[in-house]
Amino acid sequence: MLFSLYFEASDEDDLRMSGFRKDGKHTNPQIYLSLLVGLGGYAIGYQIYKGKLSERHTLIPYIEGIRKKFNLDKPILLADSGLLSSKNTQSLREMGYKYILGGRIKNERTEIKQKILSHNPSTEKPIVIEKNANEKLIVSYSPAMAKKDIYNWQKD
Repeated sequence: MLFSLYFEASDEDDLRMSGFRKDGKHTNPQIYLSLLVGLGGYAIGYQIYKGKLSERHTLIPYIEGIRKKFNLDKPILLADSGLLSSKNTQSLREMGYKYILGGRIKNERTEIKQKILSHNPSTEKPIVIEKNANEKLIVSYSPAMAKKDIYNWQKD
């Protein structure tokens, strides 16, 4: 798994810089930390990036650096929707990587949205939707996650 995290700082320098933030605090200096985690949840490697970079621009350089550092053939990449961009998925395909990327229903075509929303979540069995010749969507439902999401929405 690959995680991209950010840490807030009080002053700017060559590394700590103001940049894009999901929470909208664009004026606060930050750094990005890309973290590679193995199956047991232990950190295997990391890379620090300047705060002005979007995490979408760190994916390909990071995965290539880790691949070379640990002499890996082609690891399978698992990443969240923050790293999901058409440029990244195109680059991953061109470079021969296999990947699993989290996505958002709202970003899908109407036809795909309808298939997802017609899924009966009470079965709790994942469904596979052919998105195009190169991509499949695996859609699953978690009652525990739904309960947590509802709680978080209601407390805001």
